[in-house]
Formats: sequence, C-alpha cells, structure tokens
Amino acid sequence: MALAALYALQRSDDQASQQVIIRIYKPDADVKFHRKVVPAMGRMEGDQVVEKLGEIARQDPSEKVRGIAIKSLPRIDSPAAIEALVSVARESTDAVMRRKAARALGRTDDNQAVPVLLDLARNDPHIQVRTEAAAALGRLDTPEARTALIQLLEGK
Repeated sequence: MALAALYALQRSDDQASQQVIIRIYKPDADVKFHRKVVPAMGRMEGDQVVEKLGEIARQDPSEKVRGIAIKSLPRIDSPAAIEALVSVARESTDAVMRRKAARALGRTDDNQAVPVLLDLARNDPHIQVRTEAAAALGRLDTPEARTALIQLLEGK
C-alpha cells in the first residue's frame, strides 16, 4: 500500500507531494524502502528534491542508495542537480561514487560538467574514475567536451 501511495504522489509533482516524499525518507529506514523512495524523488522537479537527492548521494549509509540518488540527479533539469553531482565527483572519498558521479555528469548535456570531468580524467587516483570521466566527456558531445578530450589525448 505504501508503495502505491508513493508512486501516485510522485506523479502529482506538486510542492506538497514533494515534501511528503522527502519527509518519508529517513536515514535509518529500511534500505529496500529507500531503494523505492529515492527513484521516486528523481522523477520529480524542484529545488527541495534536488537538495535532498544531493544529501542522500553524499551521506546515505547504503552505497546502493547513494548510487541511486546519483543516477537520479541527471534526470532533473536543474543547475542545482549539476552542482550536487559536481560535489560528489570532487569531494567523495569513495571512488565508486566518484565514478558514478562522472557517469551521471556525462548524461547531463551541460558544459558545466566539462572542467570537472577533465579534472577527474587527469587527476583522480583511481583508473576507473579517470576512464569513466573520459567516457563521460565523449557522451556530452559538445565542442567544449571534444576540446577537453583532445587535451587529454595530447597530454595538455
């Protein structure tokens, strides 16, 4: 029943529904429930949702839930969503989360991601993160991203 109510609320996408969905996320709740709540947030628009998804991406105790939040952020067309992904990509101590954030940045179609991805591709200590950042630049398919890829290849 709770899941049916959750899915119905996510479709309404109004401020009150967003607040309810944000409120039912509790850090100490069941991971299985979070794995349903977080994608529902990712199907909504709004600064409150983006802020909460960014918080979850950085702080949830479950790696799976953090990954779902990261994957959900590019679906929201918002500069705040890009900022949340940039924060995870630059600040996370977890290489898996930085890799997922790089992948998500490549799905944003936003040139704000280019310098972050270029920096990750050049400087991240983990090869998987560097590789994903380079691939994400290729997915952006913009002149700025192509220039960054050329710089990577030429060692500049």
